[in-house]
Amino acid sequence: MSTSFTVWSDDPISDSDSDKLDIEIFVDALVDHLRHASQANSSIVYSLVGPWGSGKSSILNLISNSLMESQGGGWSIARFTPWATSSTDGLLQEFFASIISAIPGSSDDARAARAKNKIAKLLEICSPGLKAIPVAGGAASEYAKFFSEQLTERHSWEREFSDASNSLADLNRRVLILVDDIDRLHSSELLELMRVIRLLGRFPGVSYLLAYDEEVLCRNVVAASGGQMSITDARRYLEKIIQYPFYIPPIQQSQIFDLLSDGLDAVVEQTGHSVVEDDGRRISSVARVISRSLGTIRSLNRVLEQVRIDLKPHEPGEVSVVDVFLLALLRHISPEVHDKLREFKSILVNSTAGTRQPVSFATTPGSNVSTVDNLVDLADPGVRADVRLLIGQIFPQAVGQISVEGSANLIRNAQYFDRYIYKKIPEGDVSDSSVRSWLRACEMGEKSAFRVGISGRDSTTQSVIFSKVQQFLQASDFGEAWGHWAFPMLLEALPAVSDQRRGFFTPRELFYQLADEALHNALENVWRSGMPPLCIEDLDPRDIVGMFNSILTTGEEMRPWGGMQKRCLDRLFFYAEENLKAGDSAERRSDIGYFLFLIAESPGVTEVAEYASRVRELIISETVSLDTLASRFVGTRTEMSSGESTLSSFNESGFRHWAPEEITWPEDYNGPIQSGDLSWENRKLFARREATRYPNGFLGFEAE
Repeated sequence: MSTSFTVWSDDPISDSDSDKLDIEIFVDALVDHLRHASQANSSIVYSLVGPWGSGKSSILNLISNSLMESQGGGWSIARFTPWATSSTDGLLQEFFASIISAIPGSSDDARAARAKNKIAKLLEICSPGLKAIPVAGGAASEYAKFFSEQLTERHSWEREFSDASNSLADLNRRVLILVDDIDRLHSSELLELMRVIRLLGRFPGVSYLLAYDEEVLCRNVVAASGGQMSITDARRYLEKIIQYPFYIPPIQQSQIFDLLSDGLDAVVEQTGHSVVEDDGRRISSVARVISRSLGTIRSLNRVLEQVRIDLKPHEPGEVSVVDVFLLALLRHISPEVHDKLREFKSILVNSTAGTRQPVSFATTPGSNVSTVDNLVDLADPGVRADVRLLIGQIFPQAVGQISVEGSANLIRNAQYFDRYIYKKIPEGDVSDSSVRSWLRACEMGEKSAFRVGISGRDSTTQSVIFSKVQQFLQASDFGEAWGHWAFPMLLEALPAVSDQRRGFFTPRELFYQLADEALHNALENVWRSGMPPLCIEDLDPRDIVGMFNSILTTGEEMRPWGGMQKRCLDRLFFYAEENLKAGDSAERRSDIGYFLFLIAESPGVTEVAEYASRVRELIISETVSLDTLASRFVGTRTEMSSGESTLSSFNESGFRHWAPEEITWPEDYNGPIQSGDLSWENRKLFARREATRYPNGFLGFEAE
């Protein structure tokens, strides 16, 4: 994986070479206006208006550079940062310090020194009384009264302001004070700033350029009025202070998608991940969401940086780049919904990767079952439509759409969901790259690699591994013919497979399905003319049934592997025969009858008659009782919740095949059965009670 990358920075640009949005055209128009409108004897308040992240700070930098570099000069630029202070006095000091810093001239320049002193004198006079200055209109008498009390033995405010103004005019210099992010201010701080600019700072030749988000600023003004002003009133109030508002043009949709495409390409290159053919369509399907929510360079870069951060912990191929992007976009639009995805997992994901079936999650009124609507309702009403569109693209089956089959590593697939939420390979999961590496090693002849990989894993993790192996092999990641090396690999790994139940299946049962597919693939491709010698003598009979099902159920005409089939059947019958001979002391298990049934049903197997004859001889010779044989055909059922097993059924047809017709049970049994008692003695009673009794007295056989 590549480790070289450039982290996105939110710092504003300072030169036109870094301009990716052609904003310089807009800047040139603003600068031209400033040059013509701002005069040495006037004071104008301008505003630069745009949403959060639209590039206001960058534009201020470009304006400053352009004015300072313009021919003829005559400009001094200073910055005033009102939100950096914590008190009224601090605000005034910062304000006047900004003006003083814009006055040019060396320390021995008498005119410049005089102007600076005069402005400093104003600060001394007005600092104690700032809060008495009204926000808008009226209160002239109160204002005069206040200063008559405050300015004992001092020059009047008007005289000091006039002296400071004349000193600035003597400099014949135009000053522009840049005031950025005034929408960051609290309501009380905002009022103080407006008081300062409206009444204290209108010096000739000094103009102001305020940068803010108009929607946010108007809300703050309304809050500052204690709710007495409306949004319309707030706009009118700003109009009294600001003469020329400049509105930043929005980014064109084509620019958004160009920047997004370039950004994703860079992220993919930096993290080593890749995109697939369908990724472009999935992003295009949420184009309207992208246009509405990523309309500023900052919002776009923030989402792209989040994608890079979320991809970084994963090896290439472990997650989908587009899913990571869509999740980052969802977080950007509605953090509340994104943060609750984990709680809604059961209704969002496919339980089986690649399912094509739509899923309905409608509930009746009053139901406590969570639905996608409950999740979407967590979002702000203004973005719910976009949130629903994103949820539908990320989890199509959750909104009733048909889930188009795609890469297995999508978040919609249950076994991949958690790695997107926790930003890592979570407990109970294994990276795809690890599983693939084991398979590659086995393909090259190191068949123990897979056994080592699964050894010591819990049942949940083993089940996940087997599911991944099945996905990778079925997806032709290893070519069309893979069974000839995968099946021996699985035989080698069998002793390490857990038998602990997980949900409806144990890992061993899933392992059997995988083994059967591998054997079938091998027989169709490489082992057409015969199978290599495989050791099965040490296998448990159920492992033989599970792993060699393809050859146990194949007819005579398709038996180039007949020798292996006979070895499997011999092994099954030997085990069943020994179990029957052991009677009630034999190992208690519920698959002996199934082994005998499978042997009897194997198509085209001439040895079946020989096996049946041997069982009948055992019964006729009373080596094995009819009750013992019947007990092996009593099945059990295991409750998923409790794990308890109970007697469930009697396979009478399987019993009929093996029992001699001339042997009968001497008596019926109609008494109680302890269903939880799995002993052979209790199974005998269960079989007697469940078997059909025909008129001729034979138990289990119909009279001819």
